Order: sequence, then structure tokens, then C-alpha cells
Amino acid sequence: MKFDEKNLQQHPAWFLVKKIAETLKDWEPCIVGGAVRDFFLHRYPNDLDMCSKADPEKVLQLFPQAKPLGVEFGVVLIHENGQSIEI
Repeated sequence: MKFDEKNLQQHPAWFLVKKIAETLKDWEPCIVGGAVRDFFLHRYPNDLDMCSKADPEKVLQLFPQAKPLGVEFGVVLIHENGQSIEI
């Protein structure tokens, strides 16, 4: 599948990206990593990762179901409805 703006919202994890982006809107959330590369190469990404200016403790506070994945590196895993986002 060619991956572009028109079908970005069809990615299975898009609902979670939107939820994270809304919750962390004051901390400038954005999609990062391989998904950005794949977007520009018009490839469908396997996963969507995000970053923000929120520290891991704030992310864990705002998403109680989240798990520290590599807090020493600032990474938290948010999992919901079978989809996961690293932030």
C-alpha cells in the first residue's frame, strides 16, 4: 500500500496517535522515527512512534496504563486496544 497523507488516518494505531497528541498538546507531540522516513518514501510504516517535550514521569501520570520501556532514555510505551506507541 502506498502510504501518503490520504491514508495516514487508516493506520491501525492512528486512534492512539490522536489520543496521545490531544493529551500531550501542551508538550508539542509529533510522529518520529521510521514512520516519518516511510512517509516520505511513500511506504506503509509498521508502527508509529512519537515524541514530546513531556518527561517520562508526566507521560506515565497522564497515561496510567503506560509502561516504562526505557525511562533512562526517556521512552514510555502506551498500549491500548491492541496498538502500541513508544513515546
